Amino acid sequence: MKNIFCAAVLFFAAVILRAQVPQGINYQAVARSASGVALTNTNISVRFTVHDGSSTGAAVYQEHFQTTTNAFGLFTLVIGTGTADAGTFNGINWQTGNKFLQVELDGGSGYVDMGTSQLMSVPY
Repeated sequence: MKNIFCAAVLFFAAVILRAQVPQGINYQAVARSASGVALTNTNISVRFTVHDGSSTGAAVYQEHFQTTTNAFGLFTLVIGTGTADAGTFNGINWQTGNKFLQVELDGGSGYVDMGTSQLMSVPY
């Protein structure tokens, strides 16, 4: 009887823990001007796009944030919690093909592409 109880507790613990998986990716960066000077205490817009298959593949999700940098130009965001422009973060099929993250920054003069890199670890 004790073994059945322990098995049931482990089963329900596993179900509860699986439901607690965070749906987001932490992102932190320093915003800089074209000349390399940190954009301190500045309102910026950041746009993230998740591409499928390659750095130029189809966009499966896109979102943007309005935030303010700190005294060092640093900002911290959670990808998946911004204002969605296309798709849904929960709708990304992480199991099919490689995914790539494109980051764009707008410090007041329009979005500038900051680069695209492959996501090596993703939410599950």
